[in-house]
Amino acid sequence: MRVVKDRSIFGPLLETFVFSEVLKQASGFGESCALYHYRDKDQDEVNLVIETGSGALVGIEVKASATVNAGDFKGLRKLAEACGDNFKLGVVLYDGGRPVPFGDRLVAAPMSCLWARVDFRGLRVQWMQVLQYVITYQELLTV
Repeated sequence: MRVVKDRSIFGPLLETFVFSEVLKQASGFGESCALYHYRDKDQDEVNLVIETGSGALVGIEVKASATVNAGDFKGLRKLAEACGDNFKLGVVLYDGGRPVPFGDRLVAAPMSCLWARVDFRGLRVQWMQVLQYVITYQELLTV
């Protein structure tokens, strides 16, 4: 199989998978959403940006790695700075086992959260339901 022989194609393949999962799940949001890719003049990027009709933004970066470091949030930090209060949450999805906070409105989350249930405010919900809550109520999330 080509992916096994050439790991350099795994990252883009994983990004495409995440995009399709988010697209599928975002259709259940209470308001319309648009999906974008963000890249600034310095070529820092965010793989996926969800924007609601009311202007709320959630950035998702995809990493095909079992570890995450502060550098993985560079594009999300720049997006947050550019968008101000409209930026609600930045998530780095990675191949790890647990959510890890990385500062104000930034969190690393296991890739599995796309289909698994997580604890949120005393409830077991799907991760996309958490994103919907953040977007719907325009509330900043502190993890």
